[in-house]
Amino acid sequence: MQPTAILVLIVVLLFQNTTVADTTDPGVWRSSAIKQAAYDTTTQTLTLTFPNGAVYAYAGVPADVYAALRSATSAGIYFRAHIKTVYVTRRLQPPKAPTYGCDRMRDTRTSRMASSGARNSQP
Repeated sequence: MQPTAILVLIVVLLFQNTTVADTTDPGVWRSSAIKQAAYDTTTQTLTLTFPNGAVYAYAGVPADVYAALRSATSAGIYFRAHIKTVYVTRRLQPPKAPTYGCDRMRDTRTSRMASSGARNSQP
């Protein structure tokens, strides 16, 4: 299980009488804008994980809004129109920083230099 999924489950399960929707199954949750979703019926908190790794909690979301998000043709469009700017938001986990392949390039160059016997002139 990914650390992001564990974080979402921990946050949601901290409350008693919590109902968690299992949205990790791609057959159940199909969205390129939202990776995972969980809803706490007691606190009306919607916790969303996005493809970039960011996790946000939206407070005071009614169950019917969550149901509409789940059944929307486009979860991303519904989210932006009916949830994103309407409910109080708290960021639980920031997005992952992009690497742009910099580490791989550096590792490749270093290993190539080491294997060819080249010396680094810098200390």
